[in-house]
Amino acid sequence: MNSFKIEELIDKLDETIENGKRTVFGGKIAVDEKEIHAIIEDIRLNLPAEIKNARGIVEDHNNIINNAKAKSAEAMKNAQEAGQRMVSEASAKAAEMTEKAKTYHAAMIAQADEKAKAIIDDAAARAEKMVLEHEVTRQAKIFGEKVRKQAQAEAAAMVEKAKMQADDLLTSARQQAEDTIVKAKARAQELKTNSEKWAFDLRSGASSYAEEILRRTDSALVNSVNEVRGALSSVQAAKDSNTPPAAEDSEN
Repeated sequence: MNSFKIEELIDKLDETIENGKRTVFGGKIAVDEKEIHAIIEDIRLNLPAEIKNARGIVEDHNNIINNAKAKSAEAMKNAQEAGQRMVSEASAKAAEMTEKAKTYHAAMIAQADEKAKAIIDDAAARAEKMVLEHEVTRQAKIFGEKVRKQAQAEAAAMVEKAKMQADDLLTSARQQAEDTIVKAKARAQELKTNSEKWAFDLRSGASSYAEEILRRTDSALVNSVNEVRGALSSVQAAKDSNTPPAAEDSEN
């Protein structure tokens, strides 16, 4: 802002009015219209930069707010997408672990059944061999039946143990899958919360910065307008003081 230049132009305007020719009737002063317009145009060109830039500052304020809103929305979107990806990956991993546990469970049971069948077949073969090789058929049958029952009991125990181990493995796999999903959801929620806080801080900072710029601009505008009004008031006062009484009487 060139306040001295404006004061010089106002003084020049006052001088032009003073040098004007006073008319016979009405006490009015005739001045050079082009010169007056030129001085007014110079005053307009030398107005404070704050007045000229006020609209640009308002637009900058709007741009800052809009950019903050866009970045906030983008951060929220990224957090949501990351959370969804983590939950999807955890669910897929849990499904994979469950499927593997089921497969291993079935394999263990099949293996136990096969081993039990082999034990029973071996016991039956041994009993049959003993019956054929020994003359004491009764004792062989008793011994064979004992061996068969023992073999069946051992096979049943092995099958039960295999089932228990497979069930424990399946339960553990399901628990790990559930823990993984819970952790993934918690992490996704944390990302969302952090992004919301960051977005809020960004919007608050941008709004505070823009409001401070507008406050300073308003203050500068008020000061500049007051200076111009004061200068114009001085010109008007000087013009009124130079008006002769006779001219006022003839006008009345």
